[in-house]
Amino acid sequence: MSRPSGNAVRVLAIGDLHQDPRHPDRLNVLTWIARYASLHRFDHIVQIGDWSTWDSVNQHDRNDTAGAKYKPPIARDMENLKDSLAAWRAGIAPDYKPRQTVVLGNHENRLERFENANPEALGTFTTERDQAFLQYGWKTRPYGELFYIEGVAFTHHPVNGVGRAFGGETGPQRAAGKTTVPIVSGHTHKRQVHDAAKIGPVDVISMVEIGCALPWGVVESYAKHGMTGWWHGVVPMTVHGGVITDLAFVSMLTLERDHGDRLAA
Repeated sequence: MSRPSGNAVRVLAIGDLHQDPRHPDRLNVLTWIARYASLHRFDHIVQIGDWSTWDSVNQHDRNDTAGAKYKPPIARDMENLKDSLAAWRAGIAPDYKPRQTVVLGNHENRLERFENANPEALGTFTTERDQAFLQYGWKTRPYGELFYIEGVAFTHHPVNGVGRAFGGETGPQRAAGKTTVPIVSGHTHKRQVHDAAKIGPVDVISMVEIGCALPWGVVESYAKHGMTGWWHGVVPMTVHGGVITDLAFVSMLTLERDHGDRLAA
């Protein structure tokens, strides 16, 4: 393999956070991660989507069902988003100004789908969401887009020929057979790395699923009765000329131990 071209960029990838007003304890992880990022001074921070759950507009529980009574109002979900952004800012060092990008996930896309079904609200909630991110220094990218840093793509999940996520245990392997660039993704909440050998100047394509950034051991209710294999933490990496040259996994347990003891200060 030849040495990669371009400039090495240190990236901190943050998986699905699923912030939710019914679980205020999840706010803490934003401060832990921000303190960790401030210590290591990454060039770019990418949150891989599903920052929030947005159950207020989920389509799984129709409004005429018993389950719908547990859905928070849209205003409460929006307030929780802003609370989580404030928790992030509380941990960032004042002199640290990394690039910050959110590649929106399918849970953020619930707002687009809601507005599409209710055209009188078109642009109302999605604009408020994106402006809240921007106010705290985060630029948003559309759901499904491949966002590139030094030739490495970041997206909530790669999609197949019919627009569906590559799922299942062999999802990364099947996606690696189709893509021409390394892809860093979330969505599955699992930690997986698959290196696919290729013929050409870049002789390996890496597919990295970065787990989730929920508190350690937290599993959403829909998955509690089956095996999950979820992993909780953040993923620092270096990307360079279309190659992921360095990759690590830092657990939420480590983040809480090293950066959570000052939350009450």
